[in-house]
Amino acid sequence: MAIIGDVEVQIVSTRTGEALVEYDNPDPDAAVESMSVEKYIQVATDEEFHIVVTLHKGFNYRKADGVRITYDLDGDMIKRQRFCRRPERIQRLTKAKILKIKDVKVEINQTWKCIGFSFGSVEVDEENHTEKSKLENQLRTLGSINVKIERAKQYKCTITKPYTGAIGVPLAKVDKELLAKSISHTIQPSGESPIAPPSPLQYSSTRLGGEHGKPLTVKFLYRSHLGLQTLGCIPRTPSPIPVRERAPADVTEEEHAGEMARIMAELQDLSGTDQTLTQADQETNKQLDEAERVGDGSAALVAGSSDNATQSAKRVRVKEEEQDSRSSISPSVGFQIKRRKLCN
Repeated sequence: MAIIGDVEVQIVSTRTGEALVEYDNPDPDAAVESMSVEKYIQVATDEEFHIVVTLHKGFNYRKADGVRITYDLDGDMIKRQRFCRRPERIQRLTKAKILKIKDVKVEINQTWKCIGFSFGSVEVDEENHTEKSKLENQLRTLGSINVKIERAKQYKCTITKPYTGAIGVPLAKVDKELLAKSISHTIQPSGESPIAPPSPLQYSSTRLGGEHGKPLTVKFLYRSHLGLQTLGCIPRTPSPIPVRERAPADVTEEEHAGEMARIMAELQDLSGTDQTLTQADQETNKQLDEAERVGDGSAALVAGSSDNATQSAKRVRVKEEEQDSRSSISPSVGFQIKRRKLCN
């Protein structure tokens, strides 16, 4: 779990309400700074999610006004801060406090809207049009959710320029080089709903000084199931053991019925093959009979001749006819003719 001291961060599926399963980085040499945690999570296309930060029982605010949460999704795609005030007259929590980040507020075409988060699939840009500097940034930020938690002081302020809450443009295609990092998804906005414009009176915050003001950082690298297998976070799915190689007790009724259907289909295929072979044998026998008939007729023609010149000419003609008739027979048939004559 992504826990640092009394602070825990999770990425939760909005549909199921369950935290996405976390996996450790399979690279033993991966560098992780102190007060930081890095986890892989498995995601699915179009899955909506939100961030949950839990301050567990015993968390100490250390005289801070509250906790400042800074989060970014795919780098600059969505980047925000949220301040969660400390309960009055409490320095150390006596029970867990759960903070949920489900959406962002943004102005679109002069209308303020509330937008949620989801994981969208992307295609690979086969033509590699991405600029080098932009590609380096994508390699560093895409496929990641970063959450930073700090104890902070808060104060009121008035904004001096219009706030639009702009977000980045979701990517539809990514460079081939991102495949090396098994990136197959990006962050996509979801679930737009209109809201009232924010108040011009805003709050700002500054991090608490000293040891207790150091940030806690959690980084989630989101990947598909196949991507996690490629990276070695989870084992590849083994090939199933054939039903015929398993013990009878390990075979279900459905598997047994399927195996019987497969065997019956094979038997039907063999039956059709036997019928084809039988027809081929009949055709071969027919050719053998025809070849012997031609040979017998040639021998009778030679035996009935008395004139030497005529006999010699006929021998030549008969021999040519015999060769022509034998050349029309396949080698296998010719072999069977010889075998018949030897047997007779």
